[in-house]
Amino acid sequence: SGIQRCIGAEGTLKQVELSDGTVLDADVCIFGIGSTLYTEFLQDSGITVNRNGSINTDQYLETNVEGVYVGGDIANAPVLSNNGQQATIGHYPLAQYHGRVAAFNMIGKATPLQAVPFFWTVLFGKSFRYCGYGHPDEVIVEGDLAALKFVAFYIGKGGRVIGMASCQRDPVVAQFAEYSSQGKVLHKDDLTPNPFGWIPA
Repeated sequence: SGIQRCIGAEGTLKQVELSDGTVLDADVCIFGIGSTLYTEFLQDSGITVNRNGSINTDQYLETNVEGVYVGGDIANAPVLSNNGQQATIGHYPLAQYHGRVAAFNMIGKATPLQAVPFFWTVLFGKSFRYCGYGHPDEVIVEGDLAALKFVAFYIGKGGRVIGMASCQRDPVVAQFAEYSSQGKVLHKDDLTPNPFGWIPA
């Protein structure tokens, strides 16, 4: 459900009402409004533009038009950490990486994309990290959610770990990003009995 309205008094947020009528207590509300891809000018170019404005690429960031490459926010490109599933991810380090990969391919140095999206932030003194991509079938949490000290493993098809999030448990998510960027695959079965047994000693 989306947020229908914010409820407050004297300039202070107290609650949010969801579109299904549910009312939740809230001290802070952060709105992510997204972005719009500016690709309308490509409509008659021969390059296939998706409904959301993104452009599909192969693993070399080449479009359906030979010799034309795209990167950054508009690239609907393969994500290594989820078995090459296509994704449009708007994040500047990934856009910088796309630029480098596309440039190598433009000059004839075949360089496949090996993208493992990685995001981090610090909110209220707590470090949050996430890497990977996809829609999980299951989430396994190791640690304490209430204490904001945990690692969440996102499990996709076939038991593959397609993403990982953490709070105050650095550097495990960065280690998973490195592990995935090497083409290694982590499975749900690898998490027992030790969920961190895959990390090199």
